[in-house]
Amino acid sequence: MTALGLPSSKVVLPSHPAAGFTHFLARLTAIVALVAGTAHFFGMMAPLSLFWVIGAIVLMLLVSLITAAIAVRAIWREGGTGLGDLASAFLWALPVLVLLSIGALHVVGNPPLTEISTDPAEPPRFLPQEEEPLSLPEIQAQIAAWPDLTGRRYASSPEEVEEALRNVIVANGWYFRGQFGTLDTNGELTLLIEGRAGILLLPTRIAVRITEEGETSYVDMRSRTLVGAHDLGGNGAVINRLFDLLTAELQATVKT
Repeated sequence: MTALGLPSSKVVLPSHPAAGFTHFLARLTAIVALVAGTAHFFGMMAPLSLFWVIGAIVLMLLVSLITAAIAVRAIWREGGTGLGDLASAFLWALPVLVLLSIGALHVVGNPPLTEISTDPAEPPRFLPQEEEPLSLPEIQAQIAAWPDLTGRRYASSPEEVEEALRNVIVANGWYFRGQFGTLDTNGELTLLIEGRAGILLLPTRIAVRITEEGETSYVDMRSRTLVGAHDLGGNGAVINRLFDLLTAELQATVKT
C-alpha cells in the first residue's frame, strides 16, 4: 500500500528486443529445417538445394547465437527480462543443433570421398567403354577409412546371385538403370543401380559386378554419390548394407 492507501503497482520491465528476436529466429530455423527435411525425404526438393538450405540454417543459428549473447549481456548489465525467451529459443534450436552435430561428426570422421569400390585397383564400370579409374589419393583415403571393404565370394551361381540382387533392390526401393556384359560370353555381368544413401539420403549410383569363378560367384561393388563433394561415409555404408542384404537373401533362398 502507498501512503495514500492506494495499492502499489509492480513495475514489469519489457523483454529485451534481442531476446525476442533470438526466439523468433530459433523458431523460424526449426520450422525451416522441418519443412526442408520433410520435402527432401519425400523427394520434393532438388538434392543440391538441400545444401543451400543447410547453409541458411547454419547462418540463422549463428545470428541467433549473436543476438542471444547481446541479450544476455544487456540483461546482466541493465536488468530486464528475456531469459524466458532465450530458454525457449534454445529448446527450439536444440533438435537442429543435434542434427547438425551428427552431420559434422560424419564430415570429420570420414575422408572427403564421393565414391569408393571394393576393388580400388580395377573397380566396376559405370559405362561399358570407359575405365573411370580411382585416383591414387582416393584409393589411399578409402583404404584408410574402409580397410575391410572388399568383394565377397558366394557359393552360388552368378544367375542365383543376380536374381537375389534384383529381389533385394526391389524390396528396398532402389532402381535398376541398366546392365552390360554377359555371363555366357565373358563370365562377367555388371548391374547398375540408383537410389538414395547416407544420412542425407543423397542420390547414389552403384555398379555391381558379378564374376563367375568356377562353381562360385565373386561380387564387387562401386558406389558414387551424385551430388556434393563429401559422401559423409554413405558409400561405404551402402555397400556394406547391400552386401548384408544380398547374403541374407541368398541364405534364405538356400533354406527354401
